[in-house]
Amino acid sequence: LEKRHAQAWMAEFPSSTVVTPEQSVQLGSTSSGPMHRYASMFRRGLVQVKLFRWLKSVAKDNAADSLLFQGPLESALAGFVASRFGMKAYWFVPNAVDTTKPFDVNRRIYRTLFYHANVIPVSNSRYTDSTFGTGDFERHVIHLGVDVDHYRPGVDATLVRSKFSIPYDAPLIGLFARMHPSKGQLRLIEALSASRTEFHVLLCGGPTEGPYFELMRSRISTLNLNSRVHIAGPQSDLRSYYAACDIIANLLDGIE
Repeated sequence: LEKRHAQAWMAEFPSSTVVTPEQSVQLGSTSSGPMHRYASMFRRGLVQVKLFRWLKSVAKDNAADSLLFQGPLESALAGFVASRFGMKAYWFVPNAVDTTKPFDVNRRIYRTLFYHANVIPVSNSRYTDSTFGTGDFERHVIHLGVDVDHYRPGVDATLVRSKFSIPYDAPLIGLFARMHPSKGQLRLIEALSASRTEFHVLLCGGPTEGPYFELMRSRISTLNLNSRVHIAGPQSDLRSYYAACDIIANLLDGIE
């Protein structure tokens, strides 16, 4: 449903057809605060009701036999249409599910869709899958792959180390993820301080603003790690950044 995704799909599969709603709609993310979150969920529900007739006609006109989607905001919409035509809707789940919502409301909604609306979660790890909780519904795990031709050994790493003034012989840990408490950047910074080693840390990802990022920057300064923690921000091509690192970290600190 996002234009940038449609463009990427057309570039990869020129024979495909992209169909967009007649009216522009935004599924948007939730606002902060419990009442704001529930109000946002209600508004997003109304948006999906508006999209139901459009997606149903697209599925019917193209004789679709399945739906594929990624965002959790489309799960109800996809489930309703899949149930209407007796097909399956596969949800490619990229992140762990928040287990801290009041009354576990989000996971209850998801499991209801799994049981009754032909929605099938396809998670990128066993851990991500486990955050849905237990249940007798169809579910799958497909681990993320690596394009070995694209991420090939031998990429020049000297430019990245030079850019951030990282000594060529210094051991470097890379963490490439969204700047969010669940991704563990702050945990890695604290561990670096406690370890009393000469390791350096390279962080790629965004956003480079907001409360979590400012807290992270403050801790880096307080722990006197400014010369050893390097923030690269979002990057469109990570090959040289991977090549510059000796260790790639993938941490968990809390659940989204």
